[in-house]
Amino acid sequence: MVNARRPTPDPIARQLRQEAAFGCCKCGHPIVQYHHILPYANEAHFRPADMMALCPNCHSEATSGALTPERQRYYKAHPFNFERGFARGLLTINESKLHVALGGNEFTGGGHLIVVDEQPLITLEMNEFGGLDLSLKLYDVSNNLLLQISQNEWLSGDPLPWDILASYQVLTVRQKKGKVALDLDCRKCPIELKGSLWWGGRLIRIGPSSLSVDQTELNTVFAGCTFERTCLSLQTSPQPKVKIKPNSDQS
Repeated sequence: MVNARRPTPDPIARQLRQEAAFGCCKCGHPIVQYHHILPYANEAHFRPADMMALCPNCHSEATSGALTPERQRYYKAHPFNFERGFARGLLTINESKLHVALGGNEFTGGGHLIVVDEQPLITLEMNEFGGLDLSLKLYDVSNNLLLQISQNEWLSGDPLPWDILASYQVLTVRQKKGKVALDLDCRKCPIELKGSLWWGGRLIRIGPSSLSVDQTELNTVFAGCTFERTCLSLQTSPQPKVKIKPNSDQS
């Protein structure tokens, strides 16, 4: 099990994300950590003036000393996304409501999208500024938690084995050995979501029109329908089966 990072209070995280245009101050990447320019070890603080949003790679540069405090201050004052006109960040949604194609149906309004044995693995929400917030848990075949992202914050897991690739309205989470765990294409409406997720030793593959567990294709009761604030809820044992359930039923 990986260790989670020290949580940044929600109001502080929100302020840091806003001032950085919802991405890394240095490179614009939408998946970030919250860095203390004045080290937390020297003074236990959550002062926004002395903190900034950095992606895991740029955060590593900062904590190793490769990115000096002076350069950190520069990037905090000149965030990548603002400098390039991406005020809402790279994961901008051009619709008034979130629409996601998944498993042969369309899911609108956001919330949990994939819940397996009552455990939410993928959650998407559209924030108040029209950007996409991703929460994600990825496990290995032995059910060890490899990484956790909550509302675009990398909470836990070693970033080194992963390539988190982002461009305007596109995000890919891929292991460096070439295996894609999650692919989001927000250029389309509905958003196309593809992924390969492990849970309880079973491989779950999801796509805009398909859903399978251990290579066995699963079918929902409905197909070609639109559902509001609902999720695909999978049960993996004794036999895999899938239901469409309201998000309010999920913890």
